Amino acid sequence: MRALIAVFLVCLMTFPAYAAQKVLDRVETSDQIIAVTVEGIHDKGALEELTTICLQEKISASIFSTEQFITDNAALISRTQTIGLEFGILENTNHDWVRLTKEEIVQRLQKADAAIKSVTGKANKFVRFQNHELEQHFVQASAADNLSYTIIRGIDATVWSVSADLSAIEKTMTTLKPGDIININMLQKPAKGVLLQLIRSAKARGYKIVTVSELLSAIREPAEIKPAPKAYSVIRRINKPLQPTVFLTFDDSGNERQIEELLNVLQDNQVKSTFFLTGNWVYRSPELVRRIAKAGHEIANHSFSHTSFIQLSNDEMINEIKATENAVLEVTGKPLLKYFRPPYGEYNGAVDDVLKQLGYEALILWDVDTRDWSGLSAASIIEEIRSHVANGSIILFHIHGANTALALAKIIPELKEQGYILDRLSSAL
Repeated sequence: MRALIAVFLVCLMTFPAYAAQKVLDRVETSDQIIAVTVEGIHDKGALEELTTICLQEKISASIFSTEQFITDNAALISRTQTIGLEFGILENTNHDWVRLTKEEIVQRLQKADAAIKSVTGKANKFVRFQNHELEQHFVQASAADNLSYTIIRGIDATVWSVSADLSAIEKTMTTLKPGDIININMLQKPAKGVLLQLIRSAKARGYKIVTVSELLSAIREPAEIKPAPKAYSVIRRINKPLQPTVFLTFDDSGNERQIEELLNVLQDNQVKSTFFLTGNWVYRSPELVRRIAKAGHEIANHSFSHTSFIQLSNDEMINEIKATENAVLEVTGKPLLKYFRPPYGEYNGAVDDVLKQLGYEALILWDVDTRDWSGLSAASIIEEIRSHVANGSIILFHIHGANTALALAKIIPELKEQGYILDRLSSAL
């Protein structure tokens, strides 16, 4: 079997992502470019003619020729590279490559590498086969020896050259996409006309024609897909969760004993909740804040100094909000949720505008106020909850409430017995 191996003049060190890919038909790019590869350059005159075309049309191309031709025409090839052409090896062999051993395959590839490097100073790690069986044999051999070569395929333009009617190119051009690789075999008689028609048709469609290495350098990483921002809203109660759910929320700040009591009750009852913290307390009590986060509770914004926002200017509100964001990020290493609870529950249109400007998803209020901050007994706190709780209720507690932990220890099991799930706000927003 006569097989052809083409080793592209591209240093794989520049494109490590393709070392393990093994087969490349095209690349994904947002640039309006295609690569042209040329085979069948076997004499000096043909190379000079191709060089003239590339100069006149102001394009680049990747050229394959025999190892002997590369060696015999080193000076000319060196000059052509300065105008944007790159060279690879097209090796003709009478050996049946399917029968070659792994070691023989490695030797042939290394020989091709050495020939190119001696002329251009660059190594090659790209190959092309014209036989699928041979290609598969190479893939198996290279995988066994961990060879870092990539097979380059592409669109074979020689199918256009079976007829002198070059209008067939126009039909094919309509299917081209940015990132395509096109190959032309100059041994076909109409090949020069095919190449010229291809170049002019591509340029007329706004394509730039480049080498394979230039095409690879234009690869674009897939754009990060970000979810659309949620519409801002003011929330007092979650609107009819599918399953009966109640949301426990805790405001402000507290001392170590209060935090420990709250976290113990929540942990004992396997409940996760949402804490709205003030930034100045976050800085004063970083270890307590980290304990809240480590326990699996989520942290949201309750301003920095707990000043009524309706008394602040827009700039002052922004400073309060951002200062708390920075505090939580610095202490926990994670950003807080884009939920804001205004001090004292006081807000107006200006507050809404600032929150929208800063990308906040919601201003969170409540529909059940335990008034635990006022020193109510545990029994009174529990009665407030019993009287007002419903599906979707947001219950307001305070970390520093004198009897908050005691009330929680009794009301959580009761709510669960009634069929309520107790969860964090983010589970429903």
